Amino acid sequence: MVSPKVVVCLRVAAAVASGGLLALAFPPFTSTEAAWFALVPLILCARAVPPRTGFGLGWLSGFVFWLITLGWLLAMRDAGGPLVLVLLSWLFLAAACAVYTGVFTSLISCLWHGLSWTNKPSVKSETTFDPDAMLPNLGRLFAIPLIWVGCEYLRSTLFTGFAWNTLGVSQYANLPVIQFAEFGGVYVVSALCMLMNAALALTGVSVVSRLLDRRLKRRVHPELMVGLVICGLAWMFGYRMVVANAPATGADVTRVRVAAIQSNIPQGDKWQAVTENEILQTMYDLTEKAKLSSPDLIIWPETAMPKPADRDPVIRSMICDLAGESEQILVGTIEVREQNEQWTCYNSAILFNGDGPQWPYYRKAHLVPFGEYIPGDTIFPALERLSPIGYSCKPGLTNTVFHLQELGVAFSALICFEDTIASLSRYSVRNGAQFLVNLTNDAWFEGSWAGWQHMAHCVFRCVENRVPAVRCANFGVSCYIARDGKLDSVTTDSLSQSGHLALDYRVGEVVVPTKPAGRTVYNRFGDLPFALPCGTVCALLFMFLVGRGPVLRLRAKRRPGSARERGDT
Repeated sequence: MVSPKVVVCLRVAAAVASGGLLALAFPPFTSTEAAWFALVPLILCARAVPPRTGFGLGWLSGFVFWLITLGWLLAMRDAGGPLVLVLLSWLFLAAACAVYTGVFTSLISCLWHGLSWTNKPSVKSETTFDPDAMLPNLGRLFAIPLIWVGCEYLRSTLFTGFAWNTLGVSQYANLPVIQFAEFGGVYVVSALCMLMNAALALTGVSVVSRLLDRRLKRRVHPELMVGLVICGLAWMFGYRMVVANAPATGADVTRVRVAAIQSNIPQGDKWQAVTENEILQTMYDLTEKAKLSSPDLIIWPETAMPKPADRDPVIRSMICDLAGESEQILVGTIEVREQNEQWTCYNSAILFNGDGPQWPYYRKAHLVPFGEYIPGDTIFPALERLSPIGYSCKPGLTNTVFHLQELGVAFSALICFEDTIASLSRYSVRNGAQFLVNLTNDAWFEGSWAGWQHMAHCVFRCVENRVPAVRCANFGVSCYIARDGKLDSVTTDSLSQSGHLALDYRVGEVVVPTKPAGRTVYNRFGDLPFALPCGTVCALLFMFLVGRGPVLRLRAKRRPGSARERGDT
């Protein structure tokens, strides 16, 4: 007999192993295949423990995963962040995200042990009918991916959401698999990966049961067979979709030549008065070099200018001079507006031509809490001083579509982490954008793999809406992404070697079909058909699971003849 302490240690080790293996599937590691089996130990743990214990093991597994994959937050210390606050932010965010892994593990534990928070597991054979089991193995095979998707959706949307490193994002370079994002977003890819995890775990349980009990009859394992068939069909149809959605050629497309200026200005230098002229000179020189390639559009990264580009006369004059009569420059800048003797700041993208800034601007709609604003600062204005940038920005309320008039092409901008939020890209494309531009400043995390992870999310915005994208980063990954999610070769080669790009500027082409293509299923309906129902069911089940225990105990106390009233111990 194995002692209970050893069993507990084995379960803890399995949970930690799942978290560590899953982290290997994301940048900076390149073992993307780990996503297809990393969560097998965690699923086996969930089968062996009641939901309450499953929650703890799931939280531990998630905490290990998030500590590793969010390790780039520690780079904020070099950007001027206080060490204590940086460490607390890292630990708190990892702990908060791990809660959803705990919810996942507790819910799949219910598939074996019923909707009771503390029910101890039964040790009945998989070959006999188990009246306590909620679903047979094939049912569990499909329920586990749906529960995972529901928990990912809740993490991505609740309390402003943190839509970072969903399981499907690990497959950003796996072109055949990610094509299914056009039907249900990145969550469909997450479901495929989790389906294989579930198939392997359920098959392992069945095999071990038969090895331990020779009286059990051998049988085929439909769980593994179904998982392999579904994933195999997904790969086969995915290859066909890659071919069908490859960038078009010939007269049916408009080729937009775009120059992305990657200025690589350290975060500590961006707002210093002594470096202002140096920054302006850097942007001027890099843009002049990029203009030699005759681009139709020049892009500057997020907050490229040390002062508001549309209000400061020196900066405004410089941009207009660079634009001249033929170029247009999309500038990421802080926008300042005065109203009723109060100043309002926005994180904006402004399109300039030789005549000056063109209205409307795009104002970032989804701000980063504790980064671009402090929650509660509208009630207590003094909190604004705690913001890393020294003040709070206000969110934009409208989506903006910019137009390249000479080419007849429209595009929309996404600022910073907005390309991790699928709904913003959907709205842009529905409003007429034919390609997306992501302006970002990953200099906060200079020298880390944050920019690599960030870029992986943008790949899915392209596939979900079947539009190309351009990323322009100040430190990070500036790249070109086709409508099928394929990265340009320069980016692919650079990432495989170092994990980041250190180029001064990138010039490439965005291929836009002349005839409007039909909207994808995801662009039409978003998360409504798939992820939203999964998230709603998971939330309701978990609330019922947690609340059911106290209700049952209260009923037992009120029941006549209870143990307390009889004086029993």
